[in-house]
Amino acid sequence: MNSTAAVSNFTKCLDFELWNNGLKVLQLLIVYRVTLTTYLGLPISLIGIVTSAMSVILFSKDHLTPPTTRRLLLSMSVVDIVFPLASTLYLQPVMLCGRNCRYVGIFFSVSYLLPVSSLVNIFEMLRNWLVVLICVERFIITCYPLKARRWLSVAKVNVLVAVCAISSVLFRTPYMASIAVEKCGNAYANTLHRLRQIHSTTDAIMVTLLPLLILTVCSVQICRSIRHAELTHGRIGRKSEPLRRTRGKVTRVLLIVIVVFAILMLPLVPVNILAFNWFPEGAACRVLIARQIFSPLAVFGSLLHSAANFFIYVVYWGKYRRILMDLFKGTDRQTRGLSRTSTLHTNDVISSRSFGVPLSSKIHLKHNFPDSVC
Repeated sequence: MNSTAAVSNFTKCLDFELWNNGLKVLQLLIVYRVTLTTYLGLPISLIGIVTSAMSVILFSKDHLTPPTTRRLLLSMSVVDIVFPLASTLYLQPVMLCGRNCRYVGIFFSVSYLLPVSSLVNIFEMLRNWLVVLICVERFIITCYPLKARRWLSVAKVNVLVAVCAISSVLFRTPYMASIAVEKCGNAYANTLHRLRQIHSTTDAIMVTLLPLLILTVCSVQICRSIRHAELTHGRIGRKSEPLRRTRGKVTRVLLIVIVVFAILMLPLVPVNILAFNWFPEGAACRVLIARQIFSPLAVFGSLLHSAANFFIYVVYWGKYRRILMDLFKGTDRQTRGLSRTSTLHTNDVISSRSFGVPLSSKIHLKHNFPDSVC
């Protein structure tokens, strides 16, 4: 089916009134989509770009966080700058310019859509897998503290980030090919259909389901290991109180990040399911309506996720609030000396930092910590 026929069927499907002399379903869905993607999505995208840039500054000023964690958090912050920026260039020009704008043809051309939409899809996948890497790093440190020094290093983190970036490009190749093939007309309709099905399958597994599964499993194991450590080493007494408080703070931050990620990514699940052509012919109209409901919601959730990380860092970590205040005051905390009582102290063996942090070479491991508590 060519694009003209698809638009015609879509219009006929939604060409009915919700009530007598009231709005048609098509009009209501257009208002719904514009509200989520433009009226709410554009401000959130701009906020996400600014806050992610501030996150880059915060992590650059934070000299207590070990190098591997800084590399992951900095990488995710950079991705959270590019993703909402590319999303704005992809979603907003036609909305802001209008379909009667003289430049509207440029925004629908392959030379514009191919690079911009590819950036959106590539960096969305890369961002999700950076969240997974951070969670896995925390899992290794919490469950295998004695092996973390051997398993985690800046070089290995660099390789993993590079692998995620290259894989994101490779997995998005079918989507990029579909953009080019779509402009070739009906002669390649079957090829276009296959490319879109491959893209939908990749989206469902690699962007949503697999990251959520890994995050859920790792977070459960982290909670179990911390609980096990509290029960096993409760006899340590007062000396363990700061460590238990730190563990609790890190666990809350990690669980908040995971829950926020899961909630905001959930609309992608029905979007990917509805993208497959396995529904009976009589359900076509209902499927079209469901797609128009969940697709803008998934876009909004993805944009909101990029803007949320900065606020989680600042709300739950006092050190980042202090660095932020120093930036506003024009002072440098490093020159005044950062307190070594920070919850990001490198001598905290288990769950001492948000998300995930490798053990530095100067950590002195306590004999009463087991090799694995998972």
